[in-house]
Amino acid sequence: MAHGKARLTSLVSDDGRRYVAREGKAPEQRYGRQFMIFFTEVLASAAAQLGGNEFRVLGVLPKYLSCKDFRHVRRETLAADLGLDGSVVSRALVRLAEAGYVERKGKGPMTQWRLSVDLAWQGSASAYHREKRVCAEQVKPRLKVITGKPAA
Repeated sequence: MAHGKARLTSLVSDDGRRYVAREGKAPEQRYGRQFMIFFTEVLASAAAQLGGNEFRVLGVLPKYLSCKDFRHVRRETLAADLGLDGSVVSRALVRLAEAGYVERKGKGPMTQWRLSVDLAWQGSASAYHREKRVCAEQVKPRLKVITGKPAA
């Protein structure tokens, strides 16, 4: 399978839940296949919540990003792939990050991105649950200490 070319497969679990899997081969992997599972409920929510260009950008991101590692992706590359203007892609990426479909690290031209673990996962179930715990710990709300008398 050529690098960058991915085949999508639909999977159905025993309890009837549907998943979309992207089949690909990691460059350093010399055997077997790797699958990236997309949670269809989240994709359906994204389709209803996002605008057309944002959803198109989300659709092409798995070609360049994973759920595990933050990677740099040039907006010009995405724009050329989709036939959109670079500013449209930039706005779409910011909106996708605000909505929680992608995660952002850094700012400016060296910004790195990864797909949200709520959208998709590539790896074992135990690694998925471990990553979910780590993400939950990073976004725990900080409690504010309030002094004074309680309101009556």
